[in-house]
Amino acid sequence: MRVVNRREICSEVEERALRFLRSIGKKDEVIVVFHNDGDGICSCALMKHFLKTHAGIDAHIISQPMPPKRTLSQRIKLSLPTKIIFLDLGIDQKKKIIKNLEMDCEILIIDHHEISCNLNSKRTVHYNPLFCSRVYQAASYLVYKLCSRIIDMKERMWVALTGIISDYNIEDVREFINRAAKRYSNIIKPNPSREELFNSEFGRATEMINAAKAARISCEEIVRIIESARTLRELLENEELARAYERVQNEIERVFVEVRSKALSSRKIILYELQSKLGIRSQISTKLSTEFPDKIILVYERSRSKIKISARTQLNVNLLSLMKHVLSDVHATFGGHEHACGIEIKREDFDYFKQKLLEIESRI
Repeated sequence: MRVVNRREICSEVEERALRFLRSIGKKDEVIVVFHNDGDGICSCALMKHFLKTHAGIDAHIISQPMPPKRTLSQRIKLSLPTKIIFLDLGIDQKKKIIKNLEMDCEILIIDHHEISCNLNSKRTVHYNPLFCSRVYQAASYLVYKLCSRIIDMKERMWVALTGIISDYNIEDVREFINRAAKRYSNIIKPNPSREELFNSEFGRATEMINAAKAARISCEEIVRIIESARTLRELLENEELARAYERVQNEIERVFVEVRSKALSSRKIILYELQSKLGIRSQISTKLSTEFPDKIILVYERSRSKIKISARTQLNVNLLSLMKHVLSDVHATFGGHEHACGIEIKREDFDYFKQKLLEIESRI
């Protein structure tokens, strides 16, 4: 009997994903569900471009946090879709949602988060490069890669690059980065570092997208803005995004004055309570991680019953696994990657969480 290796299985899943995309026609009712961050937003904009170009479809889109809201299945079913595409969402953490939905329609999942379970079935295609190897490839890259095998996506390469930069790691998409550097040689130099990309006009675009979200502009509206921009320059000149960016940058500067005096900082951990009317928790944690690359950053906000935490690190440590270990004795929800994750816990468990952080610090 011939042994089938992992790469052969992954190749077959990729071909199934391509068949799914090729099969979409004008008569299909398609819903795209995407993660409500920069990578998810850019992934959705790329997929909408593909669906319009390939099938003449203006797909209905729904943004979601990770983990997704409990009402997601009901909201999807109200639209009576024939096909559903999940982008940049660890939806395998909610297996029941997929099993419920696939009774009525076909499903494609394009994701890069840590895998909880394999959802591939007769009705569902679960495409994630982590099934093959330990790589970190942003969802924007994965969508661009798949769709480019069916139509010419080069004019939207700038959207894919913006999504990649808004995520965390670029090394496993270095070949794509270098191709983009040739195409946009007036903006970025050959073989750019992550810092050079972030400081470029592409990095400015990611900051504007994140600022729009922080300023409470809906993710669906941000997708529309990206769709309507023919070039990176047009996106950067969008007045709505520019106003949001200015407002958020002013707030971030205000917060950073406080961070240095108020943050609870230890040898390896910075813990900071954010108090702001804008949704800048993720930006603050990312910015702190860049400024303090030798520490674990935990930025949290209190709600009536919960604590929401954005965690970041550039240390050689699996942050998501570490946080799951720290909170193994309490109920918590997680989402994210090795170096960037979101956590939600009950307020009454927060003191326990802080104590556990101090206990594990010496082992980091």
